[in-house]
Amino acid sequence: GKQIDAPTLDQVKCSSTLREMALDPNSKSFLEDDGSLIAPREEPSDFLFVPTKYAVRFKAIADLMVQHGVDVDCGFPAIVQMLRHLESDLKVELVSLCTSVNQTRGLSITIEQCAASPNSYGVYRPIEMDQSGLETWTVMFDRLTFG
Repeated sequence: GKQIDAPTLDQVKCSSTLREMALDPNSKSFLEDDGSLIAPREEPSDFLFVPTKYAVRFKAIADLMVQHGVDVDCGFPAIVQMLRHLESDLKVELVSLCTSVNQTRGLSITIEQCAASPNSYGVYRPIEMDQSGLETWTVMFDRLTFG
């Protein structure tokens, strides 16, 4: 028969907290017409721009997710899916993110590697000021912003 991969720990984490949230009576107005919650897979969710016309609904959904301990990497994709269901004119644009998933994440070396890359990035994961300091952050910000 067909082999089915076991869910990852993150998928289990997402499904249990999103299920809790979907069962909350306060989430009813944000669910699909049949009362279900379409939960997209977990995605790195470092940045999300929300136009002000969607801000009130976004905040209401996000508040529910916070109450139920939904992780941001599970929550942002689910919020976008819920808003798509509620707002027919919602447009989603994905931009490429420059980041690292290893020990250089949040350090200036990651930004330097991204800047030297031939790829074009729409967003750079920020430098962690508590790890690199304000001076390093400022230098990298100016370099990326002003060349």
